[in-house]
Amino acid sequence: MSQAKPMQLEFREQLGLHANIPDINHPIQENQPFHFKFFNINDNIENTLYQTLDRFLLQMDVLSIRESVIAAVKEMVTNAVRANVKRVYFHSQQANIQSEEDYSDKMNDFKKDYLENRTEFEEGLLKHNYGVYVSFIHNKSLMRIRIMNNIELTPEEIERIKFRIERAKTYNDLAEAFMDASNEQEGAGLGLIMTLMMLKNDGLGDSAFKFESSGNKTIFTIDVPAQISKESPNESKIDRLV
Repeated sequence: MSQAKPMQLEFREQLGLHANIPDINHPIQENQPFHFKFFNINDNIENTLYQTLDRFLLQMDVLSIRESVIAAVKEMVTNAVRANVKRVYFHSQQANIQSEEDYSDKMNDFKKDYLENRTEFEEGLLKHNYGVYVSFIHNKSLMRIRIMNNIELTPEEIERIKFRIERAKTYNDLAEAFMDASNEQEGAGLGLIMTLMMLKNDGLGDSAFKFESSGNKTIFTIDVPAQISKESPNESKIDRLV
């Protein structure tokens, strides 16, 4: 895959976020990405993302898988925002999120403190420039959705995500995943597992979903081929996307 060009984003009040397009009706062209940046999720931002997704799915004539792809995008965006908020929280506690001891200690009160001081933490996202970037791009063969945030995950967070992705591959259906996860603490990442199962049920195999984290970048990628096939994902065409 070729090196991505730097994103030139401006705040678009109509869209409720930063973008490289002027409005939601901007023409869709092959290998011309739509980039969005925001700090927290709300109804306006969700509408912009889902309307854009609908337009790209229509362009690819694969609108039939809309529900599973929307679920996956929502899950990845929610996880990215949550990871960013955790960094703000650790800053406020003057704690090191990369320290196993600090992480274990501070995460006990994270949810409670966040709910009680939500506005303060959301302001911290802007202060520390902890953004979420969502990009849409397509060519004749497939559409790619990339969700990225500009943070370094802890080894524990990386291992947890990889474990859930691998676990999702072992289930045959959603009921099996739900029953297994219900027996473990905090649902064992049920949201991620369920969305991966939904993608799989819609014909998007294991190669359609990718996760990587290095340095100050964490990226989730969803690839939607124009010809959906469980048996023969076309990885060679995926790699030619810019």
